Amino acid sequence: MSERRIRRGTPRPALACAAVMVCLLAACGGDSSSSDDASATTSGTGATSITDTSGTTAPSIADTSATTETAETTGTTGTTGTTASTASTASTASTALTGTAPLDPDAPELGRVVALAEEFVLADLLALGIEPIASTATVDAVGFQGLDEFDTSGIEVLPQTTLSLEYLASLQPDTIVTLQFWVDQVGDGVLEGIADVVVIPDGLSGVAQIEALGELVGRPERAAQVAAEIVEAREAAAAQLAGECSVSLATIYSGPSVAAFVEPVWAIPTAFADLGCELVPGPDAASPDGNGRAFLSNEQLGLLSERPLVLMQNESVEGETAAIDEITSNALWQNLPAVAAGEVAVIDRLGYPGAPGLIRLYGEIPELAGITGT
Repeated sequence: MSERRIRRGTPRPALACAAVMVCLLAACGGDSSSSDDASATTSGTGATSITDTSGTTAPSIADTSATTETAETTGTTGTTGTTASTASTASTASTALTGTAPLDPDAPELGRVVALAEEFVLADLLALGIEPIASTATVDAVGFQGLDEFDTSGIEVLPQTTLSLEYLASLQPDTIVTLQFWVDQVGDGVLEGIADVVVIPDGLSGVAQIEALGELVGRPERAAQVAAEIVEAREAAAAQLAGECSVSLATIYSGPSVAAFVEPVWAIPTAFADLGCELVPGPDAASPDGNGRAFLSNEQLGLLSERPLVLMQNESVEGETAAIDEITSNALWQNLPAVAAGEVAVIDRLGYPGAPGLIRLYGEIPELAGITGT
């Protein structure tokens, strides 16, 4: 049983005079220290800065965490200059995820809930039958991503980079659900000045995260049902693959910059690894950063030698479409085995948030791993 870590709020009159700029690590939602990236730099670092209401910014507090991530979505996205085979996007929502699972009879009333994290926490809250009044989004300009199985029309989209304490308090939340990572950035005790705070420990994902969240919000039975569906989806996918799976995973970031995912740190690479898929190249061939990424020069593109090649992209990220066009027109890229054979798939790296997204992803991986050119 996870310890319930609901921190009771206390009034703080000074809140009206302060604002917090929350700038998480550049990266979509996996490990609960943050989420998979909307955009990324080779440093993989972000910052949190404190501002007053006049807009004067104090020195930023650089984050040194190296295991941040967001979620990844249901759809597949076509990419200019790439031959793409798309995976099935059929929903695998089940009893727990469609809201018909029995609620825990002793579940506490959380009142007006605000989620301060990315879509992977919002997805888990919705899977537990909790609908926040507001939640931060990875790319607030386009709204919540990867949550098509839920009606999010009544949930206010909050920005991550310009959200102030003053505005947060104006929402009059009773409960704030967030990550320990966020609490560390804004300062211990700050959020408790607005509402009761539910803090999800860092370093959790998949089954561990939904179970921990279920305990924290008093819905362990519902969480156990969702966790069981994750396990069921994983086992079904593993049986289809029968231990025969190898894949190259990569992202073309704006810049342009190409990163191969050589270690399972973020949610999508971890899901492939959970099913026994070998990531090519591995860390012995390309040295990864703390997020499991190895950034490649043009001369190193040949390390993406496996068929199929799965690209994790997101069109809402500024500059990414242009970067894809530039890289995929490169002759070295065109000579990659998967590109030449038409065995390239493109998925939305922000489209598989939380437990619902992971269940969908497990359902799609066997098809992604088995694509063949036409």
